[in-house]
Amino acid sequence: MATLYDRDMHQSRNFNGQLHVASSNASKQSLKLFKAMKPILIFGQIFGLLPVSLNNDVEKIQFKFKSFKTFYSFLLQFFCISEFVALAYFLYADDNFDFNVLGNLIFYFIGIFTTFYFIFFANKWKSLIVLWDKYDDVFSCPLYSHSHETIVFGRKVKFISAFFFGFLIIDNFFRMSSEIYIGYLKFERCSNDDDADFSPIAKEIYIQQRSILFRLIDFNYFYIPIFEFVHISRRVHWCFVELFIIILGMNLSLKFNQFYERLNKVRQQIVWDGYWRMSREHYVMLCELSEKASEFSSPLLTLITFADFFFLCERLYKQYAADYDTFGRIQISLLGTFFLLRSIILFYYCSTVNFHASRPLEILRDAPLRNINVDFQRLVNEVENCDRGFSGAGFFIIKKSFIISFIGAVTTYQLVILQNINTIRRAINSTVIDC
Repeated sequence: MATLYDRDMHQSRNFNGQLHVASSNASKQSLKLFKAMKPILIFGQIFGLLPVSLNNDVEKIQFKFKSFKTFYSFLLQFFCISEFVALAYFLYADDNFDFNVLGNLIFYFIGIFTTFYFIFFANKWKSLIVLWDKYDDVFSCPLYSHSHETIVFGRKVKFISAFFFGFLIIDNFFRMSSEIYIGYLKFERCSNDDDADFSPIAKEIYIQQRSILFRLIDFNYFYIPIFEFVHISRRVHWCFVELFIIILGMNLSLKFNQFYERLNKVRQQIVWDGYWRMSREHYVMLCELSEKASEFSSPLLTLITFADFFFLCERLYKQYAADYDTFGRIQISLLGTFFLLRSIILFYYCSTVNFHASRPLEILRDAPLRNINVDFQRLVNEVENCDRGFSGAGFFIIKKSFIISFIGAVTTYQLVILQNINTIRRAINSTVIDC
């Protein structure tokens, strides 16, 4: 009876450095990044991100600068930059530093940067996804096992996406409800009796929300749906970037784990001569994908990590230092929890790439002496020296220890606030509604 190793050796010899034609059953289990990511990409394009054609055939994907999608992205950017300039001007001209204005500036800068970055990246999108799809085929063939995690990869992507955007909807509901409530209180306190009709209320509510912008331009009801959609799109962009990186990390870690499982089948066994050569070629493929994924995501990951930490600290500051009512505390607590969960999920899936990429060393160190040849040594060197995993522009590498460090930094900030909470509360007064 043929052993598992014998079948693997037979498939390896048939492979001969080229893609082995997978069976229909393996095709169903194929680990396709583009197929899993396509619904997210379509949703992102509604909000002006990655303006490329999304054809089922990756070879037909293309980016056209002179297209409606690109024009639409730049149009949204125009309105976003308008608000950014207004906020920057106010922060520069005002004598009193406003922490909320700084937060909004960072929020809009993230949206502007990510949109332009994805427009720039759109020109390179085809080459990346074609290469990724090619290597997807390699790791979907019978040479590699398909664990339960691999089979449910698409479902897991849908679940995490639903979690991200579901919380985003809840957050927007609380945000809009809070702004309507504050605007209504301000209207009741500051308006005259003869102004009491629906239009002034709606106007006051929205001017309260965009008070800095409407110091520079005249209010018009036509602006409400435009700037509201732009504001929502900025929030979607933030979630989209994190989801994009998470999906890349999930796919990469699953492939590295498949490679590890294949080596584990021949642990401490004598293998045929070409086994290590082909294994090295496949590991180099994974390192190439990892390098390209890290190259693309590095600037975004650096910005998102800084922004997540900043807004987590801001929410903690507001939750403990400011005297909010119950509704306001629920909103801030919910948003803070959402930011923390998003950050942990992002860092976790990025860290799994580094973890799974280094696991083959466990098996290679136990290999019999008869297995050690030039190709074996080259594979060991690749595993030891591969630039694997995600990093933040060289400032930090996303490992599991980074998650602990991030949570520890947020916890330290929380303790500092609690120690000085009385001093901070005397310095601010968040309940005053100025007319």
